[in-house]
Amino acid sequence: MHRPLVFAHRGGRAHAPENTLAAFRRAVAAGAPGLETDAFLTRDGVVVLAHDDRVRRRPHRRRRIAELDRAELPPQVPTLDELFDVAGPDRAVFVDVKDVAALPALAEVVRRRRDPADPRLWLAHAGHRESDRAVVAGWAARLPGVQLVDSTNARRLAGDRAGYLTGLAGGPISWLNLPVADWTPELVAQCRSVGLSPMGFGVHSARRARRARRLGLDAVHGDDLDVLLRVLARG
Repeated sequence: MHRPLVFAHRGGRAHAPENTLAAFRRAVAAGAPGLETDAFLTRDGVVVLAHDDRVRRRPHRRRRIAELDRAELPPQVPTLDELFDVAGPDRAVFVDVKDVAALPALAEVVRRRRDPADPRLWLAHAGHRESDRAVVAGWAARLPGVQLVDSTNARRLAGDRAGYLTGLAGGPISWLNLPVADWTPELVAQCRSVGLSPMGFGVHSARRARRARRLGLDAVHGDDLDVLLRVLARG
């Protein structure tokens, strides 16, 4: 039976506050093969993990992460270094780099914490534009072993699906990440035919997990880690 690699989406936010060390630790303790998160860069050059680019510093006031130093952020916002502490050397880590300016600092963290050629690191930038794909492809020069991911949706592919996939074929991007509801058996086959690995996000229920398994996706992201492990990773 084909078993996709399971990523705990934002640490598995069904069980703990998203993108927190509590969520990541709970996911590791539950046996998550992979951890997924979102990255931004602080004003003083620290890669931190949050889904939105703004944080609340005091009631009714939100500030952009890029305008704040690490010490000014709420204490529940972790750093990428802290995520690697929790993940350990062998667990897969998927980082959606929300702020592309974070990439140089992110690469330095990876070089300190893991072999830059380690294939257990996935990077994406879900911007849905042609220029965003070019940005992601360019990251291969800094981290030659990283798994680069094009995160998009079926609507973006609808105009010229064959051309879109052919444009990725043979390049540094080796994964296509779509909402699990957008995948079809035909699209999975077409993706594989050009050497891309299919990945599904939004796998937040047993029904969607079973769909991902039937489709034969190579990796999935979901909030409810217990459901994912029961349906996918443990048969």
